[in-house]
Amino acid sequence: MAKFRFSLQALLRRREDVEQAARDEMMLRVSRQQQEQQKLDELKSRRVETSAEMAEKQLEDTAYGELIYYRMYLDRLDYEIENSQRRLVRLRAEAEVQRKVLVEASKKRKILTSLRDKKEKEFKLELEKTFQREIDEIVVLRHKRT
Repeated sequence: MAKFRFSLQALLRRREDVEQAARDEMMLRVSRQQQEQQKLDELKSRRVETSAEMAEKQLEDTAYGELIYYRMYLDRLDYEIENSQRRLVRLRAEAEVQRKVLVEASKKRKILTSLRDKKEKEFKLELEKTFQREIDEIVVLRHKRT
């Protein structure tokens, strides 16, 4: 029995590899984005906590010098929050670009997969027709002998 061979199998394998690489890169970028989001959330949480502590210290008539340290720390947190937000915007944009790359790689792979499936179906139909002709021939030959 003949075996199906897809003439573009090497290209299909290459496209599958490219798609997998794009998927891996996408996962990496999404992971970085999630890590940055967690960092931003932690910074915002620390800012809220520090602001609350500073408000308590102001009510307790804490020394002016200590309040200055709180203000400096809050300024530093604001700076880090702004930087984290900028990084997050950049990471989201990079993830979106990578998502588009992945979608395109998937489309290219699916086109070849569909073509392979179509060619395999055609091959099987042709094989069935060939077997049926051979069976018909055998039946005709036997019928002539009798």
